Amino acid sequence: MTELFVAGQDLGVDDAPGHADGRAIALASSGGSRVPLRRAVFLDRDGTINAMVYDRDHGLVDSPMRPDQLTLLPGAGAAVRQINDLGLLAIVVSNQPGVAKGKTSLALLEAMTLELRAQVAAEGGAVLDGIFYCLHHPEGAVEQYRVKCGCRKPGAGLLLQAARSFGIDLASSYMVGDGLNDVAAGREAGCRTVWLGSPRSDWAGAALAEGVPEPDWTARDLAEAIQKIVYLERRESAVDGDLRGFGRPDRDQAVGRVRRRRRGDDQPVHHAEMRSQ
Repeated sequence: MTELFVAGQDLGVDDAPGHADGRAIALASSGGSRVPLRRAVFLDRDGTINAMVYDRDHGLVDSPMRPDQLTLLPGAGAAVRQINDLGLLAIVVSNQPGVAKGKTSLALLEAMTLELRAQVAAEGGAVLDGIFYCLHHPEGAVEQYRVKCGCRKPGAGLLLQAARSFGIDLASSYMVGDGLNDVAAGREAGCRTVWLGSPRSDWAGAALAEGVPEPDWTARDLAEAIQKIVYLERRESAVDGDLRGFGRPDRDQAVGRVRRRRRGDDQPVHHAEMRSQ
């Protein structure tokens, strides 16, 4: 497996709405034995895969800033392995403004990323296919990263860059995260979204009142979110299998009708209502 680490890479600008126009870190893995796939589960990092930490100096909960602070949340590694087993790419897209704020360094961030990969791999050999970070913050203490960019979520820049790098069909992919900015980024990119939280919370209600897009589904944690995706993928496979007997050109019309009906059934559900096959 070959790893590519690009620090401060200019993501460029194209005609796609919301495309990233700033810098980010992209850590991606590829090799002759792993053919890039065209569908993905995009994952937030802190609070989704690994636990947040208590910052005693500032009296608040924050992202880990050193490798020794990084701890996987229960079931996270196994959930990533389930993504691998589905044949989907597991790609992290994460805001990491600690560099811009002067709280951590690129070297420590790279070390944390390697630690993250190692901890995930230790749980059943799970693989993170790509990791994309936005380092910016509009009020950052480090001038180089004091940027209002297009890659910082809720913008879709990181997902768009990952799609370009791996050839991903965003409309057939998923975004999973514990922040409503994850939902907003996923929706802007055209992905289906799963939010890790409770839609009944006051915070969620206030955010939705401000126009933050509602997630397609909710789940208590990453493990439950991936179970929902497993269910959806199996159901889609079953529907596609039922349609194989149709001949063209009628088959294309039948596929469209069934898929539209199927997606119409996929209304947002609370985690307590999620079904398993």
